[in-house]
Amino acid sequence: LAQLNDAGAVAAGISQALLTTAGGLIVSVPTLLAYSFFTTKVNGFIREIESASAVLIEAFSAMERY
Repeated sequence: LAQLNDAGAVAAGISQALLTTAGGLIVSVPTLLAYSFFTTKVNGFIREIESASAVLIEAFSAMERY
């Protein structure tokens, strides 16, 4: 508790916490942007694959009718 009365020690702790927070934000913001970009790309690929598979299923079912 003696350190809580020392303004220099408290300021050093606050400074360290702010630097840690800034470092976390520097890492997390680009990571979030990359995650969003790649998630969008993957969802586009999923839509393409689902569309192509629907066309294939329709073509195969049409072949069975003949």
